Amino acid sequence: MLQTRSIPSLSCLLQILLFLVTCFVSLTNAYHSDIVSIPALDFFHPHSVRTGFLNKTYHEERVTLLQEDGVVDHLKVFILEMPEDTTLDDIVFEQSSSNENVLNLTGNDNLITSSSGGTAMNITCTLSFDNFVGITEYKLTAIRNSTKEVISTVTVPYYIVGVTLYVEKADGSYQIVSGSGNKYTVPYEELIDGTISMNYKILTLIQYPDGSSTSNVLSSDSIRFSNTIQTTTQNVKAQFVHDSSVCSVSSIGTLSAENSLQLANGCGYGFYRDLSGNLCFGFMFLPYRAGAFSVRFTWSGITSQSEVLAEEVLEFVLNAEITGTPPIAVYGISPSHGLLRPEGGQGLRLSFFNADLYNVSSYYIEVKNVSESFAMISGSYRQIGFPEYSQRLSFISQPGHGSSLNWTLYYQVEILVNGIKVNDIRTAVFVPDFISLLSYDTRSLRIDSINPKLGEDEGGERVEIRGYFPHFDPEVDSLYFSGVKIARLYFVSHSENLLVIRSPPRSELGSSYEYLVYVQMGYGESNRVSFWYIVKDGVVHISQSGTSEIDESTYRVGDCTPVRFTAVVVPFTNQIQSYLWTFYLNGDLQNDLLKTTNFLATNPSAQTLELQPEWFEVGLYILKITVVMTGTVLEREIFLLREHVVSIGAFILKPPDRYIASPDTPLRLSAVVRPPGECYAGNSSMLFEWEAFGQVQRFSALNTTGSPAVGELTDTPARLGWEYVVPRESLTSGNHTVTFRVWMRDHDTVLGQAQSYVVINHSPLVCVIREGETSITLNYKTTLNMYANNSHDPDVLSGPRNTGLSYEWLCRQSGTNNFTAEASEPCAEVLLPESSTASFTVSFEVVEALSEVKFVQYTLVVRKGTARVSNPQTFTVEINSDGARPSLESYSLSLTNVDDVILDWNHVSHYEKSILNVRAGSNSSWTYELLEPYVPDFFSSGVINSPLFYSEESNIFSVSGNTKPLGIEAGKLKPSTTYRFRILFSATAEVEATSVIVSMHTADAPSVGLPTPAVTNGTIETVFTATAGIPSTRATFSYYFIMTDKDGNKFCIGGCTGYNVVYFQIGRVGSYSLSVLLFDMQGKALLDSKTLSTDITVHDADGARDYRSYLNVLYDYGDDNTWTQLAHDLALKMLDSESFSSNLISLRDVVDRQYVSQEELLAAKREYAFELSRGTRQIYCSCFPNSYHGRDCLAFALDLSRQPSLDETTVYNIIQTVKCCIRNTPLRTINLMGPDFASFLNELNRLALNIYHGGNSRRRLLSDSGEPANLVADVKNITGAQYAEAASSGKLDGYVSQIDVGTTAEYGQVTIVVASNPAHLPAQVINGVQRKIVMGPSENELFYANEECLINVFSAQADKRYVFVMHTTENFVLLGFQDPPTRSNLADKLYWTQIYGRNETGAFVPAQIPAQDYCFCWRLPILRKQAYLEDSVDDMPGLYAISDFKPFNESVFEKGSTFSYFYDKSKTSDYNASEGWVEACREEVGLVSTTIVARTSANVIGSVQLGRILGVRASMIVGLVVGGLLLLVVAMAASWLIAVRAMSDSAVPLASLVPNELFVERDVYGRGTVLDSNAMNLSPPHQ
Repeated sequence: MLQTRSIPSLSCLLQILLFLVTCFVSLTNAYHSDIVSIPALDFFHPHSVRTGFLNKTYHEERVTLLQEDGVVDHLKVFILEMPEDTTLDDIVFEQSSSNENVLNLTGNDNLITSSSGGTAMNITCTLSFDNFVGITEYKLTAIRNSTKEVISTVTVPYYIVGVTLYVEKADGSYQIVSGSGNKYTVPYEELIDGTISMNYKILTLIQYPDGSSTSNVLSSDSIRFSNTIQTTTQNVKAQFVHDSSVCSVSSIGTLSAENSLQLANGCGYGFYRDLSGNLCFGFMFLPYRAGAFSVRFTWSGITSQSEVLAEEVLEFVLNAEITGTPPIAVYGISPSHGLLRPEGGQGLRLSFFNADLYNVSSYYIEVKNVSESFAMISGSYRQIGFPEYSQRLSFISQPGHGSSLNWTLYYQVEILVNGIKVNDIRTAVFVPDFISLLSYDTRSLRIDSINPKLGEDEGGERVEIRGYFPHFDPEVDSLYFSGVKIARLYFVSHSENLLVIRSPPRSELGSSYEYLVYVQMGYGESNRVSFWYIVKDGVVHISQSGTSEIDESTYRVGDCTPVRFTAVVVPFTNQIQSYLWTFYLNGDLQNDLLKTTNFLATNPSAQTLELQPEWFEVGLYILKITVVMTGTVLEREIFLLREHVVSIGAFILKPPDRYIASPDTPLRLSAVVRPPGECYAGNSSMLFEWEAFGQVQRFSALNTTGSPAVGELTDTPARLGWEYVVPRESLTSGNHTVTFRVWMRDHDTVLGQAQSYVVINHSPLVCVIREGETSITLNYKTTLNMYANNSHDPDVLSGPRNTGLSYEWLCRQSGTNNFTAEASEPCAEVLLPESSTASFTVSFEVVEALSEVKFVQYTLVVRKGTARVSNPQTFTVEINSDGARPSLESYSLSLTNVDDVILDWNHVSHYEKSILNVRAGSNSSWTYELLEPYVPDFFSSGVINSPLFYSEESNIFSVSGNTKPLGIEAGKLKPSTTYRFRILFSATAEVEATSVIVSMHTADAPSVGLPTPAVTNGTIETVFTATAGIPSTRATFSYYFIMTDKDGNKFCIGGCTGYNVVYFQIGRVGSYSLSVLLFDMQGKALLDSKTLSTDITVHDADGARDYRSYLNVLYDYGDDNTWTQLAHDLALKMLDSESFSSNLISLRDVVDRQYVSQEELLAAKREYAFELSRGTRQIYCSCFPNSYHGRDCLAFALDLSRQPSLDETTVYNIIQTVKCCIRNTPLRTINLMGPDFASFLNELNRLALNIYHGGNSRRRLLSDSGEPANLVADVKNITGAQYAEAASSGKLDGYVSQIDVGTTAEYGQVTIVVASNPAHLPAQVINGVQRKIVMGPSENELFYANEECLINVFSAQADKRYVFVMHTTENFVLLGFQDPPTRSNLADKLYWTQIYGRNETGAFVPAQIPAQDYCFCWRLPILRKQAYLEDSVDDMPGLYAISDFKPFNESVFEKGSTFSYFYDKSKTSDYNASEGWVEACREEVGLVSTTIVARTSANVIGSVQLGRILGVRASMIVGLVVGGLLLLVVAMAASWLIAVRAMSDSAVPLASLVPNELFVERDVYGRGTVLDSNAMNLSPPHQ
């Protein structure tokens, strides 16, 4: 079957030598050789030897050779006796092979002869067998050349033993592929379907030493491998899968009818029989693989039975290559089930290969019926070596739905087209049989149960979580305990419906005892269930009301004053099983008095116990509370001394432990005072004294002034007798006693006293290496500067904060980023300082020597004194041996809040804005990357949207690169999570690109608990008690108890003190829902809330209540908390004339009639309203700033302003109150107050107009300047002054706010932007040009100025600050005008735009901007957009403006004042009828809207006056002011209030005074530092 094929090399070297056999033995040393010899005698007597070859045939002496690696050479020597008459030159030779497939002699007849003069010729032939193995006969014939006579012939049989691998080509020829120098090649395209093409089938020929072979079709018995054939491979990179430990190459495989190869188990290659019975060698090639490799064979068994070859071993190699450049081929996906969460966010990891063949810049996945592509996760690309030799890349799934969805992987490569680099999008392929369908789950994640629900602090509890979490994988998916991801090591098992874990130690989770457990898979989250850690170290406090303290454990109970005790467990826990109060007479512990008949009205099993003094006699008693909890019992007892005295109840609410520096608020101490009631008939005014931290301060409940010298009975400007405020600067560490005393002003023997203690701890030292970064990639040519100067003591509030610190440096080095003891070693001494120093330098020569080490990790511990030690901080340096320039070292980093207060990297509040500040050289720029966790669209939705901060859009538009800080929005970071950001500094001419990594860890978020109060059903005279708590001992939280009535009105009860215990009364009958809101101590974020399932029900009391008298007593006592609640209730009752009349009748004891006249009712309301307005002004203008307090204040003022008949003084009191409400309210809450504020101004203007035009007085009020004024104008002045303050400060350059304002009938929205240069204005691309805009309610409602106009607005020095305002309101131009535009031709909205600044005198006025044609532009909605869809129509959308607009001026009330409506030099620049917008420009800002205009060639509309007011009636004025015009003022007012609250610097604010604060600091006398600009003072002409 074999044809003559390759021509082996053959050389016969003829030498004529002396007839000495030994002479040519040396010629054969390097070859297999046979030497034919004759007797030595014949050599010496040549004439006695016959002519010709000696021993002409040698069949009995066949030559057996082993072909190794495709070739074997043999040296054969023959002796020829020449005829006597023949010369050497006359002899020629012919040679032949009986099997040219084994020995091919074609073209190799260059026999070289030589002679030494003898009669015998010695012929040496070198035969090279580098073709097929097999059997052949070599024949050599000597011929006399002159006569062509054959002198002699010799034949030698050859057995060439070995293996030849070859392929049969299409033309029938053969190509040997085994052996050195040969190669088997196959294009990857031939291997995709997994079958063997005949053109690439490897045939096998085996020649055995005994002469048998596989050259013909033989049975498998003739293949005698006998497990002695072995193989090894080189450079195999997953072209096939072969397990040499399992595979037996001696096994013979088969080939199916479909040309599919079947080999033994574990074999990726091997021998097999084809369908014709031929022995073949084949590979189980994988599709789409390419590359060169080799297989080396070793076979000892083929020679073991041969005497000649027994000591030899067959070895040969097969060099192979799969050619071509296959596409990227996907072969795996994880999770393999392909089931996705409908919420998206799951990581999909693809396994593919061939990516290393291309320069791929990006990947993305498109899924059928899913609109968004699955983006690759940055940094997830991995190159995998043995055995897969592939790549892995993760993608993030997008939200979607559907099942069995096809998907495609696309990749972008860089190619050359005509010498130009272009990007080419290519499609990846799937390997055969790869299941590539994706489906979205239709069921939601859920947790049905968790068992047990409690665990020990140390952890280790077996916890079973049942529910639905399909294909949960702890390596990919997450189980959270309140934001903390549970590590893989705590999982015991996991399935679709059951997760079993060991509870982690509480110390790894945070300081709380309760954790919300939930499953997260992608963006999908399950419901949350609680898991509690057993509270064993809790403490029970007894909060008291009505007692007076004698010593730390004994309290006085006097006559007439009920006493109340509430058990408060710290930390809060739901593990409380029962409360039990017991009450004994001292010395008689066997008789529990609470079980006797005198105390039947009590409930000893309730959280709160109330006792009446008349229930027990004079004596000493023991009151004990026992709280039974899971795993522990808490007890506390106090002594009660019952005496016949008139005393004042006094109790200090236990302040929680705190640090000196944090929270960033002063220490607030609050007392509960309960007056002596009916037993005391004197003056109800009280005096208060606080003693704490070496200070003694006295206060009065009266709102008078005086010297606050210590020891004098003086008043203070603030009504804070019930509260005492200690600035942080006065705090020292330790356990401090606090004493509170209270007595009646007229009778100092009627008194009360309370003591408590507060624990002040040192704040943890903050350890910072360098700038706070945790890792840096450093070029080996860079000097490493190590310093810890930014480490500090937070308790040092002024001066250098690192004084007194000592530093301990440690260092380890490793070849990998692994610094365990096994994987690393201590650093050399040259990498550490010689002493405990804050800074040291490692020279670049030392760094260069570390290029082989690769990684160095420093650890720093900071100490202060002997007791204070910081947590260790680490800093990793990765040495980069590439690049010729040093890394960037001259940069600085800091993490701050919006007020530039330095934050701790390891304790970041997720609920407040954080700013990552980066500073570097003038040529430097940088970008940011979030490494972990993966948050989609973080840099679009998670960052502060302001021109001052980094954004992806600003980075794209920047020519020189980003140099802005990264602003992180409040609430965009999850609690208890570590965030790692990479800061990549761009390369410059001086430095290489430098990668810096920073880490920030967010604090945990607690949950709040609200136990059901002991009393939920009472009367309008009942004092209710409510408590709340968190399952933690942390102190940085405030509690606000919110009561909601049936109409949805909300009230912050108990004065919004922020404490977790509140006493309150409700003055109106009804059912109320009670909720508690948990805020951080500074009021920056609502962290949690709870609502009671049981309502608070209030009934009427027996007999009428004299509200006026009761409120006066509360005011004199200083009980502002109860006063504000009941006063507001009274204001609401006054709005209900029937209810209020009934109360008046009862109070006045009218016998002759059961009604009051309308005049009496109005007079009473007027009197009550005046007293309420005076009280609210005095209280709210002296109270501590507080979010919900401010909202209650505004709601109170609004309800007062709704009263039917008020005098001027009452109105001014209300105005002053509202000013104080706003002043004492954080910016965040002002946004929420917009609707109430708008309604309030509506009511004020209604009152003002009634008073002036026909109300109760026609006397003009005077303004502060003494000029004639009216209430409407004064309202404008109030808000105008606020704007003036806003324009004076640069605190909020770049501030943007958008709020809704309106009433039930009207609507408005206002946007305010503060800027001192164009960069502070938001940017948006409009018609391909980036514009600075002020955005309205929608994308087609915005205002912008052309670039040249902005140059005229702002000064080059950026020293002028402006407030840009755009307000949207209902179109009101049709009210009361003659010949107005038809309604159908006007849009439904008006847009008032103004730019405010300060003039030379400091007055706040519209900015004076040089006029330029078409300078200011609007994009606004158009009406009847279908009318413009055809070019043939005569009309087009345009802009109209209102000029001479005087809404609040004396002329408003004069006949004939003009309101002119102009088409005023407006140019329509563009419009889009299908999208419904028009863009038009004017030369000035103002009040504009859209209308239909006629087309002109220039699109410029000339001036046309449309209408004027010829006469004005009062009712028309009311309609205008209370209608749309008022909403403009509302918008202005709300904007001004926001701006001034956030930006004013008329008073120097303390560090704690921040835009989102809840409380501001006061001095020790209770005086506040809140803002109160003189420009805002609006005093009434009389009191």
